[in-house]
This record gives sequence, structure tokens and C-alpha cells, in this order.
Amino acid sequence: MQFNSKAICRSTEKQPIGMNVTSSNKARLLIGKRADFTPRLEDYETLKQLISKYCPDKANARILNLGCGNSTLPSDMYDDGYRDIENVDISKVVIEQMQRTCAAKVGLSCKCCIIDIDKVMDCRNLQYETEEFDFVVDKSTLDALLCGERAFMNAAMMLKECQRVLKTGGVYMIVTYGKPSNRLTHLQRGHLGFDIKQFEISNPYKQEDAVHYIFILTKLDGANELAELEWPKVEQELETLELAELAL
Repeated sequence: MQFNSKAICRSTEKQPIGMNVTSSNKARLLIGKRADFTPRLEDYETLKQLISKYCPDKANARILNLGCGNSTLPSDMYDDGYRDIENVDISKVVIEQMQRTCAAKVGLSCKCCIIDIDKVMDCRNLQYETEEFDFVVDKSTLDALLCGERAFMNAAMMLKECQRVLKTGGVYMIVTYGKPSNRLTHLQRGHLGFDIKQFEISNPYKQEDAVHYIFILTKLDGANELAELEWPKVEQELETLELAELAL
């Protein structure tokens, strides 16, 4: 099976169960006919296949849920056996909601294995050690940054931080509304060292805007050194671009 990839142009992995290879050699996940389907980002049931494939060690994997919002994803992952999940968001209100929701749940399920949901944090400046996590989940946090001010710079800073806190060989999974033609520019900037695989989630019974995309970014050896070397150049390029746009 062939994937779009920055570092490895061809993959010899067997395709996961339930995936169909399209004529463009992208892997496509087809959602079954569901009456409740709406064009929103997917729940754990839909993402479970890929999460299990790229984060198989449920008992020991350290997971970062980036921009958690009030999603049920961490709770559902916990029910499925994942035990070390850090959930962060820039909104204190959201974090307080998640604390109440998950405190009750953890008390019922496993008191000694608590989901830590007490982090109010800026994703551009993560308060974690370098190479701390095995798996990072991003459900539309990148999308949110790209809709705001200083979009390209903020996205580049967040991606740099996600790469830093991820272990070498670890996986950063991005679930996004953005088409590859819009997102790959950001994922392949000079300071980033990822092998990139691209998936498409679609519902064949619904409209075109129901299509979402998943990027699986595996951190390559030497990525930290690459970021340290190339970030000043990337930062300068983005600052120049911002100034040019302001002058228009």
C-alpha cells in the first residue's frame, strides 16, 4: 500500500481491516450507514481502529489529548483500557467540566488509575518534558489555530511543541476538516521530522462536507535536532509572510 509520506514514500504494511484503497492510493475509512451521522469530527468508535493500530499498548502508553474540549474521547478510551491520559485545554471552564465528568467516572471504574484532567495549558507552549508521550491526539485543535490570528505561526509553534513532547517513534494523530492540500504545507515545514500517513473518513450516504481527514505523524529519529536547527529559519519566513499580508 502506498501512502503520502515525507520521509518514506512507500509503505509495505498490511492495510487495516475495514479500509479500502482508493484509486489515488489513499486509505479510506468508510463509515457504515448511521442515522445519527452529522458532519462533525469523529467519536472514539470511529477512530478506535486507527488508535488501536498506532497506540496498541493500552496499559502503558502515555497519551496527550490536545485541546480536549468537552469531548467524550478520553472517557471512551479509558473504558477501552487506556490508563495514562493527559487532557489539556486553554479553557478553564472546559477543564472544570471535564474534571467533574471524569472524576465521577474514574471513581466508579478504577480509583487507582485516574485520568489527569487538570491542565489549563497553551498548546504552543506545552509544560511537559521532551519525549514524554507515546501518542498525541488532536481533534481539530490545528483547525482552530488555522482559523485565528497569526494562524500559520501559531500552527507551526504548536506542531513544534507536539513533536518535542512526543517520543521518537511515537505517533501524533490529527483529525481535521482540512483537506490535504491545505494541511500538508503545515505538517511538512522544515523544522518538523515526521513520517506522514494520510487517511480519509467519509460517509458515502451523505454530502461531500461530511468528509474528514486523519494524518498519522510518526516522529523520526533526529527530529528534535532538526527543529532546533531549522526553527529560526521557519520562524523568520512566517514572520515575513505575516508582514507581507498586513501590508496588503
